[in-house]
Amino acid sequence: AMERLTALGELDSTRLCHAEHYAALSARASPEIRGPGYSKWAARLFAELNQLRHAIDTFMALDRPDAVIQIGADLHVFFLHNGLQVEFIDSMVSAAAAASETDPTRIRGWWLASIMGAGISDPRAVDQARAGLAEARATNDQNLIGRMELALGAAIRNSSVDFAEPLKHLTEGRRLLDAHPEPYWWDPTWEEGFLQLTIAMYL
Repeated sequence: AMERLTALGELDSTRLCHAEHYAALSARASPEIRGPGYSKWAARLFAELNQLRHAIDTFMALDRPDAVIQIGADLHVFFLHNGLQVEFIDSMVSAAAAASETDPTRIRGWWLASIMGAGISDPRAVDQARAGLAEARATNDQNLIGRMELALGAAIRNSSVDFAEPLKHLTEGRRLLDAHPEPYWWDPTWEEGFLQLTIAMYL
């Protein structure tokens, strides 16, 4: 079937249709896995994990790193709770690096990778967070800068014995996010709780 589709010139469109189906599934699952529907949806996502991986590979092959980052934003809780952190980080780093410097999702990719990496004490998270912070500062978007300050503080805190530098970044991140909480990436109540928990863990 693959050879026939290739011969007909339809392979890319068929692969994209498949990938978009799983991107839509991720979007539907996103609010559910941050609430009481977690168990049901996590089981479904785990059953579809290889298809989700194929979707991510397809989006990367077709130069759609923004779609990969959106799947990461939708499903980061699922990857976190199923021991898939390293796989998640690698996907987000690849997508962020491939995204155009003008693509607003690029900084979100650095944030997702570095905040996940901080949670498992991955030393790579520091460089990822620094990259995202530099790009956020270039946009002068105070919300993005606050998010990346927070991610950098968390990454340094879990990979260094130096408490002064992470404290500076965490404090600045909290200040900026208190002053500029919007735009929210997820449900505002859930997101505020998640960010406050992250601050509490690392301060």
